[in-house]
Amino acid sequence: MLKDLLLNVTIIISFLFLIGILSRRFIRSETDYTYLFNSFKTKLMAGVVFGFLGVFLMFFSIKVSTLVIIDLRHIATVIGATYFGAPAAILSSLIVGIARLFFGGLNNASFVVLGFMVLIGIVCSLTMKMRASEFRKFFLMNMVSTFLITVTVYINLSVFSDGKDVVKHIIAYYWFFSIIGGFLTYYVAKYIFDSNKLFAELIKSNSNLEEANSKFQSLINHLQSSIIVEDEQRRVTLANDSFHDLFHFPKSKSIVNEDVVQLELIAKEQFVDGEAYFNRKKEILAQNELIIGEQYHLVDGRVLERDFIPIKSAQGIVSSKIWHYRDITKNKEYEINIKKSEENYKALSEKYQLVVDTVKEVIFTTDSKGNWTFLNKAWKEITGFSIEKSIGKNFLDFIHPDDQERNNQLFQCLLDRDSLYCRNEIRYKTKDGSYRWIEMYAKLMLSKDDITIGTSGSLSDITLRKEMEIQLFESEQLYKSLFDYNHSATFTLDLTGHFNNVNKSVEQVTGYSKKDLMGSSFIPLISKSYVAKTIEQFNRVIGGESITFETKVIQKNGGSAYLQMNAAPIIINGKPEGAIAVAHDITRQKEAEYKLLESEMRYRRLIDLSPEVIFVHSKTKIEFVNDRALTFIGAKSKDEIIGKSVFEFLHPDDRQIAAYNMKLGFKVGTSFPGLDGLRFVRLDGTIVITNVGAKLIDYNGKPAMLGIIHDITERKETELRLKEANDKLMLISQIDGLTDIPNRRYYEEIFDKEWKDAVRNVKPISLIMLDIDNFKNYNDTYGHLVGDACLKRVSNALKSCLNRPRDFVARYGGEEFSVILPDTDEQGAVYVGETLRAKIEELSIPHENSNVKSIVTISVGVATIIPDRESKYESLIKIADDALYKAKQTGRNRVCSLQHI
Repeated sequence: MLKDLLLNVTIIISFLFLIGILSRRFIRSETDYTYLFNSFKTKLMAGVVFGFLGVFLMFFSIKVSTLVIIDLRHIATVIGATYFGAPAAILSSLIVGIARLFFGGLNNASFVVLGFMVLIGIVCSLTMKMRASEFRKFFLMNMVSTFLITVTVYINLSVFSDGKDVVKHIIAYYWFFSIIGGFLTYYVAKYIFDSNKLFAELIKSNSNLEEANSKFQSLINHLQSSIIVEDEQRRVTLANDSFHDLFHFPKSKSIVNEDVVQLELIAKEQFVDGEAYFNRKKEILAQNELIIGEQYHLVDGRVLERDFIPIKSAQGIVSSKIWHYRDITKNKEYEINIKKSEENYKALSEKYQLVVDTVKEVIFTTDSKGNWTFLNKAWKEITGFSIEKSIGKNFLDFIHPDDQERNNQLFQCLLDRDSLYCRNEIRYKTKDGSYRWIEMYAKLMLSKDDITIGTSGSLSDITLRKEMEIQLFESEQLYKSLFDYNHSATFTLDLTGHFNNVNKSVEQVTGYSKKDLMGSSFIPLISKSYVAKTIEQFNRVIGGESITFETKVIQKNGGSAYLQMNAAPIIINGKPEGAIAVAHDITRQKEAEYKLLESEMRYRRLIDLSPEVIFVHSKTKIEFVNDRALTFIGAKSKDEIIGKSVFEFLHPDDRQIAAYNMKLGFKVGTSFPGLDGLRFVRLDGTIVITNVGAKLIDYNGKPAMLGIIHDITERKETELRLKEANDKLMLISQIDGLTDIPNRRYYEEIFDKEWKDAVRNVKPISLIMLDIDNFKNYNDTYGHLVGDACLKRVSNALKSCLNRPRDFVARYGGEEFSVILPDTDEQGAVYVGETLRAKIEELSIPHENSNVKSIVTISVGVATIIPDRESKYESLIKIADDALYKAKQTGRNRVCSLQHI
């Protein structure tokens, strides 16, 4: 919205300038200029023109809703009324209103706009009849018109549209731009219309000069003052005829594109003090500052006044230079040139204002007390404070307390004229309370009477630069601290290997003083056996590599020291300029390594003689094996083993457990002594059973597992045979030999275990006692062999009826069986008992001498209890036995429990 309203203001101003230019054509064609500006025809034409302007602005309106648009078209009517009276006001408002109907359609909103636009025309007509200044009439008409437009917007948004919520927001911006835009357009219109009137008067008074002002070149050539314009390369881009006449250059030959320096050499001969004139011109060009009114005397007696006007771009770069010469020996020419100078100065001021508003630095002026009188837009961008609220305040109010005294002293030095200018780096406060580093440049401003007006200058934000300077200082201090106070020997070398700097540790390691070493080569310090290698490493470093290597130096006292060098190139502007190195004294470490090497050789001989397999395994592969590993795995050389993973030699089924233990060992640093039973597969395919122990160690600077493998194949085979024998004995001791179900001994073990579990968990346990009916008669009838077969069939049938893992059936004795049912209540136990009874009956085993049925049947007794710690399992057996007895007494081939009896 802001952008669109600003565009409206720009269009109005541009239109006014266009009207001003076009109207001059009519001015040239008229002779009665009073009639031209006051005729009714002119006023009606103005109404049409400003009506068209209002219609044109509608193409750049802000669409608030489907019915409502906002622009500054009313200003067209107000301007028309101000300069052309009631006819222009009424006609322009009517044209704009009708155009609104045409573009907006025949709706309530359009008719409301039409009515209010006509009302604006009437109000403007009446206002122009008031006795008041032109500006006051314009201001009143703009305010009333803005108010009427506001009412129109409110009605259309609140009554004919749904934009009531945005009315206040829109009206606020509209009022601001209507008032500010009104002021701007008024002054532009006043300037144009006043200029046209003056132009008319000028044409009237100079009608004999028809084309005196038609072109800029013609105007320059008709000026009596001399003008020459030069570009950045000091080539002439423009020179009028007066300049040719002034310095006696022939008009027939153009000096455009000529070298200004060569022309000056010719012209300086015409001055009384040509050398002073020439040198002063050099100074002016070096400063590139505006110079007005310098006077010089010519040899022929004339007095010239010279102006220098540098034309600068938005970036402050001088693109061209104007030299303006005036012959001030005649008063008339002097007055004309003064007027011309004022016009040029005004143009330069406008360009200066444009530059001031676009530069990133704060441009300021103060009065003699230090109060701001001018600040450009950069002030708010840098500090956050508004320009309006800052003007009139003292500059010290915005400066850090620690910097105020120094800055005030500089300000006083300017006022006292102790210096022409001052420059300082200070901290300025920002709106959020923080401070920014500012580079301040100021100089004294004096009036023509040499009275102090105040100061002017610039403020540049150098916060980023100051932060970088602080970081650079801290980095330099850090580098110096790290270098000088490093416990390790630290030094720098140039590209030829000569010492540039060394710290105290270097003196301690070598025995030479810093004075001895500075400027000398490092090579004489190196042991002969290490010279070639060290020079090679140095060349790599100055070639751009960062490396670590070991060397040996000869000390001043004749001793030696082993050093581990961490060296890197010194890169400046992308090129190596030397080397920096940090040397660690590893003499003791080297001695320890030699001793360790001797010790390792002794231990390696012991390891190779060990009867056990010894290996070292990194995270991925075997790093070492002893000689015993060859016969163990069936290899001919260690190359067949080293470099491979141990898992390649393990049985596939054992790799997972081995990998888990090895990963755990590397992760937490634990050992795993005695992984028993790991199977290794020899190269010939045979399997070896082992016991493997391992421990995390450091091997060549890296973590690794040291392992010992013991072949336990024979022991495992013996253990397996022993286990098979024990299992057979156990089976014999627990299983009934005839029925192949658990015997009485195993039954009692299980019963004791389940009883304790029921007591501990407070759960029910049930017991079934069952007996084959009339089994004695069965044996007597069919013989004992058939009786044994009958017992087997009954046992298998009982066993098949029990589906839960913990349900247990056993031969209790003779033809009697017992079933243990953990976690089973009475109802469940009776159900199982009935299932068992029915299953035996389904077998239909013939029994001719049974007094129950002609087939084998069973009687079942059931007992259930939730035991406590005082209960005895013998009591449950007694209850089940009693229940079985009752089943037999009541006719056999049935299930009874004590509760059912």
